[in-house]
Amino acid sequence: MQKKFSFLWLAFRRLLTSLVYKVKREFSLPIKPIFINFSATYRCNSRCLMCNNWQRYQKDPQKVKEELTVADWEKIFKRDKDWFSSVRHFGIAGGEPFLKTDLVELVRLIHKDLPKVKIGLQTNGLEPKIIALKLKEILSFCPGITLAVSIDGMEKTHDKVRGVKGSFRRVLETVRIAHRLGIKEITAGMTVVKENHREITEVIERMKKLGIEVSFYPADQGEYYHTERKENRKDQVVVKSLVNTLEKFPGDYFKDNLRRILLGSSKRSLPCYSGWTSLVLDPYGEIKPCVLRSESLGNLKKEPLAEILTSSKAEKIRKEIKKCSCFSLCEVSTSAVIDPWDVVFWFLFKADKKTFLQKAEERLKAIS
Repeated sequence: MQKKFSFLWLAFRRLLTSLVYKVKREFSLPIKPIFINFSATYRCNSRCLMCNNWQRYQKDPQKVKEELTVADWEKIFKRDKDWFSSVRHFGIAGGEPFLKTDLVELVRLIHKDLPKVKIGLQTNGLEPKIIALKLKEILSFCPGITLAVSIDGMEKTHDKVRGVKGSFRRVLETVRIAHRLGIKEITAGMTVVKENHREITEVIERMKKLGIEVSFYPADQGEYYHTERKENRKDQVVVKSLVNTLEKFPGDYFKDNLRRILLGSSKRSLPCYSGWTSLVLDPYGEIKPCVLRSESLGNLKKEPLAEILTSSKAEKIRKEIKKCSCFSLCEVSTSAVIDPWDVVFWFLFKADKKTFLQKAEERLKAIS
């Protein structure tokens, strides 16, 4: 009974807080960020079919010298302490973040200056030995670190999509190492493309045996992936595979709504908070509103975060985002946490309620 009351109180408090965000969004007012998605480096040892970040330093190898260093972040955190005070999740991605030589010190600094923040690392898992050494050191001072790996099919398919022979075996070794080191939260992401859409269920079952939950989603395009943004959901064979698999998850807000959108029976009704409560940072300090938009709100090396987020440029971009109808997992997941009213409506009238409540309780506790 007490457990149920605690969950209901958390949910009620979240709904009340969301009203404040709703008002600020309605009037295009700036909000201190809660979610940071930082591409720590564009160095990458994959050769993915759906992402071209690995090409950046082949074309301009000197550009790597412009990436933010730990010293840069020390200055930024000291200058912008107040505007980083509401951050609750700091994701570190790439490229491949474990190729960044000062990754351990970066995580140490974030953990020290933002002690309430949950830090998540993303990896392609191609260098299990390097990953093991760095994870072991990170866990010594940040035991709550989480890890997300990429699984884009079974062995042959994964290797083809990732463009590196033997990558499937190496990512599984990385998962085993993470388990041995005691990382409590390990997840996997599967980017669905025409080469792997028939293997979604098989990947889910394989990862389930390892105790890992899989998120799967259509490939996005945009500056974040160094690809041209275009419509990616026209291949009807891929769409059909996705829809068939998504039908198995009626208690998952993202998956159930993505299915309806792909079928054309529904449109996005969830307000987007990208550029308000969630920000994307590239390796050079440019702040982007989300993973799909290329325009920069400003650069942290050159301007304080307060000036960037309260500028007329930022206000103009946020007004444009209000019209956005995409359903990208990165952006939907953060917006749904901040403004759960659409989730409530979906839960009342469309969801598999028992399954949803089990998942919702776990996630609310994680962010509160």
